[in-house]
Amino acid sequence: MKRREVLKISALGLAAASASCAGLRNSIRAQSNIKGFYHGVASGDPTNKSIILWTRATPVSPGPIVCNLEVSLNKNFTNIVFSKKITTTFDTDYCVKYDYEPNFSFGKNKYFFYRFRSDRLTSDVGRAKLLDDSAKETSFAVMSCSNFPAGYFNVYEACAYEEIDFWIHLGDYLYEYPMDGYATENAQLLNRIPEPHHEILTLSDYRKRHAQYKKDPQSQLLHATHPLIAVWDDHEITNDTWKYGAENHDASEGDFLERKSNAIKAYLEWMPIRENTNKRNIYRSFKVGSLLNLVMLDTRQNNRDKQIDPRNYFSSGQFDMDSFYNDLLNKERRLIGEPQFSWLADTYGNSEVAWNILGQQVLMTKLKFPDISSALSNSNLSEEVKQYLPLLKLGLPSNLDAWDGYPAERDRIFSLFKNNNSKLISLAGDTHNAWFSKLFDNAEEHIGYEFGTPSVTSPGLSEYLNGVNPGELEQGIINANKEIKWVNTSHRGYTKIYLNESILKGTFKFIESVLEKSAEISFSKTFTIDPKS
Repeated sequence: MKRREVLKISALGLAAASASCAGLRNSIRAQSNIKGFYHGVASGDPTNKSIILWTRATPVSPGPIVCNLEVSLNKNFTNIVFSKKITTTFDTDYCVKYDYEPNFSFGKNKYFFYRFRSDRLTSDVGRAKLLDDSAKETSFAVMSCSNFPAGYFNVYEACAYEEIDFWIHLGDYLYEYPMDGYATENAQLLNRIPEPHHEILTLSDYRKRHAQYKKDPQSQLLHATHPLIAVWDDHEITNDTWKYGAENHDASEGDFLERKSNAIKAYLEWMPIRENTNKRNIYRSFKVGSLLNLVMLDTRQNNRDKQIDPRNYFSSGQFDMDSFYNDLLNKERRLIGEPQFSWLADTYGNSEVAWNILGQQVLMTKLKFPDISSALSNSNLSEEVKQYLPLLKLGLPSNLDAWDGYPAERDRIFSLFKNNNSKLISLAGDTHNAWFSKLFDNAEEHIGYEFGTPSVTSPGLSEYLNGVNPGELEQGIINANKEIKWVNTSHRGYTKIYLNESILKGTFKFIESVLEKSAEISFSKTFTIDPKS
């Protein structure tokens, strides 16, 4: 969309009326307990019938706040068609969420405008629309890994100017680390020091971190402009989370399940997401008529078994290859677990559409890094990277936190598509790099394609591997892996997907830098897929 058309704050006042009855006096007191709407507005989880509308009201003091949600057919709010009072309290951190069902006069593919008012204060204006079940085409953006201290959210701003129906965030919407932790080297220079300064553990900590991310103006712009469909990955809780623990959690930090509960509660408060009865179940699906079935999985915390660490298979300097592969190929290892797999099978089996797309966090692509140890200068490498250098010579799968660490369950998902003679389109995040892959099962039969979206700000492989030429690194990865057709390891960006019944186009769009504010697209790369190819 044109930049001048992107919505900005509309500050209209609301005068509180006086009344004699006690109930109305209490309502007025609740309304006047507001400082402002400092965290913008957002919409999310659109269907063909309803959509979540969100904001957050900052209180003057503890106590309820009454907000009035208003929906209009125009951005000037001269044609208000819906109004509803909503009370928010500390129990939800003063976040406001409403599952709005427009009447049919909107039309299926029409924008409406929404805002929240309380006392004399008015939120930003947002625009939103439902999914169109009669659509002949649709488009959306895909992104992941938005680390606030690592740089500006230029990718968010660039995406706000796109003509898309919605955007997808595949996780790592925020990061848990303290100041002086991961990717905070430029935080002070950019005035993007994480809040709170320490690693987040408590409910209050997670709420404060979400609040900081939602105050970012580039984030607010995107949230106000396009509806969001989101899933969490690990950093919304902590690094390399699995169902009972995480790499970045130890006993000194308290009970892990309590920490996970804190993180999930804050996430559901602060994100425009429709909640399931079981708050831990975030997997769900979205349909665009006979065109698209978008299935959003949880590959992170729902029922994931602990990751295999290949460093544990060294004994007296020798690597125990047999034990490693016996454990890796165990058919009982789970990434999504039986309940979610059964749900996926039902959702896919009952869907007769042109495109079935999996939105999920981690690469399905089989990935082995070439041995580039001779090209690396050890003095410039982190201790973590140095620990993995001996493994490069062994030809092992290189990302065991992804589907490569759970190959038996990946094969089961591939079988769903193979048995129904349908190609899989996988969307993945997590790696901070951009990937386009052609997926094969163990029988070397073509199963589908994967778009691995780059990060919003988090550093990519080229930044980890100092001294290695990015072009040579990328070509070495392609040469070492049958499935990988293209990779970019040095730029931040997002992926735009366009599809109709006969074609799908995936375009990787990259910005120049996250260290200076600029939403200009530096370059792009497009891949086109036929549903029968």
